[in-house]
Amino acid sequence: MSMSQREQALASANRVRNEGSAFKGELRALPGEQGRALLADVLEGDDLPRGVEALRLHQLLTACRGTGQDRAARILRRAGLLPGRWQTRVRGLTPSERRRVAEALRWWPG
Repeated sequence: MSMSQREQALASANRVRNEGSAFKGELRALPGEQGRALLADVLEGDDLPRGVEALRLHQLLTACRGTGQDRAARILRRAGLLPGRWQTRVRGLTPSERRRVAEALRWWPG
């Protein structure tokens, strides 16, 4: 790998990390219910942003206001995901798993 290829790869990885960080910031800025609704919309979308694909599912849930470790676990259990899948990156989820998580996010009261 040449130096310019390495620099391009690093720049691309930094862009993806920055996109993910910016999205988590958006989720934190919204009230809890609105943040979870936004996350549900993004998860149900056909074309996920690269920055979101790279994040772990549990990280995204806990980025929403009012959603700590326990509430995130309850949401994921309601979606039917086993604990081993909670740390999976969003790109590693099947479309049906993403849909079930989105439904659980929309169902969760307050």
